[in-house]
Amino acid sequence: MTRLQEKTMVYWSHVVVGGWALHVAATQRGLCYVSLPGEPYEVLAQWVSKRIKGGVLMRDDEAMLPYLAELREYLQGERKQFGSVVDLYGTPFQCAVWQALGDIGFGDKSTYSEIASRIGRPSAVRAVGAAIGGKRVGENKLKSRRRDQDGGKNGSGNIIGGSKAEG
Repeated sequence: MTRLQEKTMVYWSHVVVGGWALHVAATQRGLCYVSLPGEPYEVLAQWVSKRIKGGVLMRDDEAMLPYLAELREYLQGERKQFGSVVDLYGTPFQCAVWQALGDIGFGDKSTYSEIASRIGRPSAVRAVGAAIGGKRVGENKLKSRRRDQDGGKNGSGNIIGGSKAEG
């Protein structure tokens, strides 16, 4: 195998939707990264370096058009789910959590505890929260919001779900 064959091309683009500036990346297997609003390109570059062995970033706005179109539609409230294939990079536990997030319907909510139970690891509630915080792709990262059970933000009674990103 040549050195070139060991490389994984990671195509990326930048989009601004509703005041949110996002970097979006995909491999040939699917969407692998959506930045948080306002994050610089360097965060994407560090993520690729850490997560994708042999990853080579290449800006390709044309190749990213289908992903950007779905993302725009979602953020503008015109789409409730994505049709794009995703290419997840994480541990088996993280991937199980992220797949469970994908099962949460648009507008539905689920607690970290419920997700931990759903993946067969009911005592791993904190690890579920960490996995969700590390997720860089998919609709649930964009629409996730965390609230205390009494309605406050970012507390221990975290609830995942909703229809738009909140601080």
